[in-house]
Amino acid sequence: MLIVDSGPIVAVLNRNDPDHKRCAELLESHDGELLITPYVLTEACYLLAKYVGPDAEINLIEAVAAEDLVQAPTARDDLSRIAELMQQYRGFPLGVADASVCADFRICPHGHAASAVQLGKQCTLGPHLSINRGISHG
Repeated sequence: MLIVDSGPIVAVLNRNDPDHKRCAELLESHDGELLITPYVLTEACYLLAKYVGPDAEINLIEAVAAEDLVQAPTARDDLSRIAELMQQYRGFPLGVADASVCADFRICPHGHAASAVQLGKQCTLGPHLSINRGISHG
C-alpha cells in the first residue's frame, strides 16, 4: 500500500505541474492500494478546482469511486489525535489534511514513526511528512 498526500494527486491531474511525470509514473506503477484520507481528498479537490479546473476535480472523484484511490476512514479517536497534532505543530503549519495522514496512518511530522507498526509507504511532495517517501523534493 502507498499512502498518498494531496500534492502528488494534484500533480498527476495537472499536466503542467513540474512533478506530473514522476508522480504519474510512481502512482501508475504501484501494485498495491493507493490510500488517501477524506481530508486529503477534500484538499486535493479544492486545489484542483482552484488551480486546474472542474474536469480535474471530477476526474479525482471518479478515481475514488472506481477505487483507483482508496479512502481510508478516519476513526473518532483519530480526530482527537488530529487536533493534538495541529496544536503541537501550529507554527509549522500542519493542516488537517497532513495531520489526518499522520493520525490515520500513525506517522509523525518530520518522519518519526508514531507506533511500532509501519502500515505502508507514503507519497508526498511536502518535506514535512517524510517517512519512506516515494517522492521528495531536493
